[in-house]
Amino acid sequence: CRRLTQDGWQEEPACLVRECELLLTVNGVLLPRIVCSPVDLEELILGVLRTGGYLHRKEQLKNLIIDDSGLPERASARAEVTPEPETEPAQTDVFWDAQAVQTLSDYVVRDAQSHRSSHSTHSFTLMLDGKILCCREDIGRHNAIDRAVGWAAAHDVPAERCLSFFS
Repeated sequence: CRRLTQDGWQEEPACLVRECELLLTVNGVLLPRIVCSPVDLEELILGVLRTGGYLHRKEQLKNLIIDDSGLPERASARAEVTPEPETEPAQTDVFWDAQAVQTLSDYVVRDAQSHRSSHSTHSFTLMLDGKILCCREDIGRHNAIDRAVGWAAAHDVPAERCLSFFS
């Protein structure tokens, strides 16, 4: 790769990130195509279902079939979700301080490996009660968010109580 720096053009090795097309069908309806990194598709799908309003509790997911035989270029998935009316989330107080934000920032800079090595992905990190729970990365910021929300859904973590930080 050639990179333009203050000293002119520099040649250096580069880490390239792959893209994957994911076709997701929910209760028989095909959602818009998702372009994502071809890893950890179950977390991504759970997050898409949660942020899209299809899934409020993981118990609503009755069936999820992922066909990843076409990876890394293409994958498809079918999800069956039991509809449930959305209830107003309980009001929760979330407290954070400047040190928590600094800890998250340091973590993303230091430990978000794909973001650090390629500079072509986005990183999204969740923290709850001062503890970093997960860091997820993807070529799209919205996908990184969905992956972390999917992780939270799979682990019964109330994402609305978490402090989040993204690149």
